[in-house]
Amino acid sequence: MSDQTATPPPPDVALIAPRTCPVCTYTFSAAGKGDQSIATAPPHPGDYAVCMCCAVVLLFTETTTMRVMSNAEWLRLPREMRTQLTEMRERIKTLPKDLAAL
Repeated sequence: MSDQTATPPPPDVALIAPRTCPVCTYTFSAAGKGDQSIATAPPHPGDYAVCMCCAVVLLFTETTTMRVMSNAEWLRLPREMRTQLTEMRERIKTLPKDLAAL
């Protein structure tokens, strides 16, 4: 038996059932709000995410799987949100590959 205790996620991260990126097949089990506010619930259909491995922008579907956000959906986002997501994608792209895939 291990004496290690699981570290709780930061307050802006919600643990979710494992999801797979449809682009790179990276599997993740946490989703954050990205704005450092407290994540009070798992993502809902229509919420978006950025894959920590390939940095593609994804949407949660009605069945809570993931799909790539379309160009039309991207353009409907407020400019500030597109800027924030672009900055997030650029930060992810600069992560060492072994860190991004944790």
